Amino acid sequence: MSLSKRFLVVAVIAAMIAGIIYVGRVNNRLEEENKENAYYQTRTLYFWYSDECYTDFLTNAAVEFHSQNPDTRVIPVLVSSSEYLKAINDASVSGTNFPDLYILSNESLEKAYLAGLACKVKDSRGILNDHYYPTAAIHAITYNGNHVAYPLSFETTALMYNKTFLQEWVDKINSGEEVAKGEGVELDEMEFSEEEAENFEGGEGSSEQVEESSEPLTLDSVIPSSFNDLYYFSDKYEAKDTVKTLVKWDVSDVMYNYPFLGAYMQVGGEDGDDSSLIDINNEKTLECMKAYKSLNDIFSFDSDLDYETTLNGFLEGDSLFTIVTSDAIARSRELNADKEKRLQELNDTLSAEKEKASKEADAEGKEEADKEKLESIQKQIDEINVYEYGFDRVPFVNDTLKSRALSVTDAIVINGYSEGKTEADKFAAYLSKNCAASVYQKTGRLAASYDAGYEEGSPERLFQEEYKESIPLSKLVEASNLWVQLEITLKDIWTGSDPSECLNKLSDQIKSQLATE
Repeated sequence: MSLSKRFLVVAVIAAMIAGIIYVGRVNNRLEEENKENAYYQTRTLYFWYSDECYTDFLTNAAVEFHSQNPDTRVIPVLVSSSEYLKAINDASVSGTNFPDLYILSNESLEKAYLAGLACKVKDSRGILNDHYYPTAAIHAITYNGNHVAYPLSFETTALMYNKTFLQEWVDKINSGEEVAKGEGVELDEMEFSEEEAENFEGGEGSSEQVEESSEPLTLDSVIPSSFNDLYYFSDKYEAKDTVKTLVKWDVSDVMYNYPFLGAYMQVGGEDGDDSSLIDINNEKTLECMKAYKSLNDIFSFDSDLDYETTLNGFLEGDSLFTIVTSDAIARSRELNADKEKRLQELNDTLSAEKEKASKEADAEGKEEADKEKLESIQKQIDEINVYEYGFDRVPFVNDTLKSRALSVTDAIVINGYSEGKTEADKFAAYLSKNCAASVYQKTGRLAASYDAGYEEGSPERLFQEEYKESIPLSKLVEASNLWVQLEITLKDIWTGSDPSECLNKLSDQIKSQLATE
């Protein structure tokens, strides 16, 4: 057992002793309430959460659950996200106003379980399996072979593309119009080492095959399945005036860059809880990082651009592809709705001004003034571009190296200190499965459960499919700072550092933290 985990176990034992000391104490939060509820025989459950986006969702769910289960009342409590788990522990140990269940991100489940703040769930409805949830959701709530929470919502990454630009290009190709090269470059013009060049050898998605095919192009056929496809496409695409680069994403955030090595890097296994399964620096991850570094030579863009700046630029047409989290679905819809509304207002104004100008055409000096006004309105209309966007799986690193996205799951945890575990388990299952269809609508987060009913072909369904194949954030307490270290490693490689040296350094750091006797 690692030294850090032994310290953690000592802390857990101390917390248990403190809990025993408090067994004889009256629970302050329930003293008066239990007197009142004794007559009605109602169990009151307190549900803690730290993200305000869940407020309406939890409030509505609590009301609906109580209407179906009059013997149980659930009271949602919004608390500060600062030292959230510590606050739950302190309240639970003191026996004062502690939560019976709460929302927690899956990477903190080991810490919660070892502290007695999470327990094995009963799953009396038999829903915690891949029939009702994507595989990643089940891995996310599993610790030491036990289900210790119910999946609620998730976040992961996907490819987003400008469907308008791509369809225009496809139509132009199919019409037989000559297409000039855009910003693409020939492979032999790039200054690659022999090893790096191998990462971009032609595969099934090569431009030569596009030229040889006699079949009409379709939009689906030009969506890249690997970054090799993007390279070849860059050499054929005639860039629009607004397009500054073919693809860009936030290279400073591990969430958007993890897919480049997620298929081959092991951090705790599929459940993210096994400290013996750590494999960071292997042949495949090294190949992936060499290919990753080469991408900066091809699609060079600022490594200091954050996600907000990158996404905003993409939505305004400065690139064709980007890597996004699920917030981009609503962001793109809201932006287009605002643009459509503004266009309607301007077109209405233009029509009204034209009619007015026609009636006053004979007035002295009016004709020139009206012309300028109409031109000004028309210019505003022409400057508003409404684009259609599409989503797809994150492309493979190249034709032989796969990618695998990272995911984070918000889970419903039953407090080990709760005296109402049976009722809490029933509400947790209800919230996770029965309320899945309203999660996205009320919170903006995508529901983990298949009962959300996302339509086939929708962006929501695409993200859920990507989530299914994703790797959940590790639960290992000793590796909790891995993601910060990995973020630094990826950025160093992107900006030119040697991939082998960077991976060696990262592997040594993590192994030293997980050193066992």
